[in-house]
Amino acid sequence: MTFARTRAVFSGFVAYAVLTAFAIFALTPLVLMFATAFKPSVEIFQIPPRLLPDQWTLGNFQTVLFESDIPVYALNSLVVGGGTTLVALTLGCAAGYGFSRFRFTGSSFFLLAMLVGQLVPLAALIVPFYLLFDGFRLIDTYGALIIGHLTVVLPLVVWMATSYIDTIPRELEEASIMDGASRLGTLWRITLPLAFPGMVAIGVFAFLNSWNEFVLASIIGVTNASRTLPVGLTEFAGMFTTDWGSTMAASVLMTVPVLIAFLFFQKYFVKGLAAGAVK
Repeated sequence: MTFARTRAVFSGFVAYAVLTAFAIFALTPLVLMFATAFKPSVEIFQIPPRLLPDQWTLGNFQTVLFESDIPVYALNSLVVGGGTTLVALTLGCAAGYGFSRFRFTGSSFFLLAMLVGQLVPLAALIVPFYLLFDGFRLIDTYGALIIGHLTVVLPLVVWMATSYIDTIPRELEEASIMDGASRLGTLWRITLPLAFPGMVAIGVFAFLNSWNEFVLASIIGVTNASRTLPVGLTEFAGMFTTDWGSTMAASVLMTVPVLIAFLFFQKYFVKGLAAGAVK
């Protein structure tokens, strides 16, 4: 075996070893979460600890589904996440198309300014958000949560949309317009279908950010009318004790639907991110 061949084999081995280590590091919390969700309370803190339960139980899921408000929180999260995704796609893709296809004074500045806003810690915006929403009587409403989540995801959505639309040749739109199509018709029939993988990636990004957001949801969703799942998980934590079995069961129910949706849209998500990475 030549030196070059040996070096290539060794490099591949090291790369796979590093990737395997990262995969184990990333998957270990998920494995522990799933295992704990099926453990009875007496086994969660047993000494010595065991990864898998001796007696599998669905009692934790029964508590979550029928003896808590988690189903209500899940519905709230779906409404808020869906609303955030829909508005973010509509506004973000429209803005991204404008930044990509039209050059105007200050366009680069406005794009950069949106990212600068991401440098402000979300915790620093809690008081201004609360005062603003309280002044408009929006506390404990879906609208306030959607607006709050849009401030987090919309700047990056615009950047992602701009980068992806840049990859679509302008000549296709110019040919459509020369054939008599309007700008709006060209956008609807040519650009958007070609941008579908990118739009899926953007939609998944926006939904996941809204689905997992905790800080704003904890101060805006004060009752069951708008409280979301990340905040609802604290329902199982008391002053002195925490029901870890129910907490992990609720976490599983919160994770599985998103995981299934991600696997379903995986090819579009990967294709969208890869195509939007370069021109």
